Amino acid sequence: MQSEFYYIKRPSVFIYSCPDSRGGVSDELLYGTKIRLISEKTMGSFYRCETSYGYSGFIKEKDFSAESFPDALFTYTVCSCACDVLPSPEYKNRPLLTLPKGSLITSNHRKNDDDRFLPVIFGKSRCYVPSACVREYYVHTAPHGKIKNKSAFRKRICDDALSYVGTPYRWGGKSSSGIDCSGLCFMAYYLNGITLFRDSFADKRYVSEIKRSELLPADLIYFKGHMGLYLGDGEFVHASASAGYVTVSSLEKESIIYNKKLASFVSCFARSVLL
Repeated sequence: MQSEFYYIKRPSVFIYSCPDSRGGVSDELLYGTKIRLISEKTMGSFYRCETSYGYSGFIKEKDFSAESFPDALFTYTVCSCACDVLPSPEYKNRPLLTLPKGSLITSNHRKNDDDRFLPVIFGKSRCYVPSACVREYYVHTAPHGKIKNKSAFRKRICDDALSYVGTPYRWGGKSSSGIDCSGLCFMAYYLNGITLFRDSFADKRYVSEIKRSELLPADLIYFKGHMGLYLGDGEFVHASASAGYVTVSSLEKESIIYNKKLASFVSCFARSVLL
């Protein structure tokens, strides 16, 4: 291991709880995700890695790159369910790769609304992605100061969470192919430059507990072994293992989508420390 940080070089990879792909899945990592290696290679070409949000597990050597993520003026995230990487700015070519929502790519060009394609840095080559499939990505690290219109920001988090409605439930998943409850909440925030802990408990490094009366859209609801993202009017979106997909439910008894079981298992309400 020579570099401190490495980057996922495949559209989507899983990290495992043990150095065996037949073992349990810990998390799904998308293209461009930065990881740190915390062990030497094991038998079977696995390394133990750790993400920026403190999740660790074993990853195959072929799934990450020792090359640094290319320095560029702009970073973009895929905001559509999928995004083709093309060798030229036209649709007729076979895609080099198809990236899932939440993947990170870089470019030396600022996206313009009238551009159909955006040139991006892909390995050592200049490639292109449809402009409509990506948006500029900003990482928010300072609490309270940098988000000017919090109401609009919260709405975008909710909209991103709702874009996964109907997505199949998948343990450890974080993509439009399959996602779990903490993965859904994580991705809704991650797409907007905020990191949550990727698990269904209120980690105080990332969130602070609030009262139910203080809930605003995009706040978080933690249940026993489950979590969801609050939408307003008592409703929340969540990846439900019992339903088998991402759906919207309510805490209000009068609602036709009232979820009695979950309503009785609320453990706390919380808000990102950056909001």
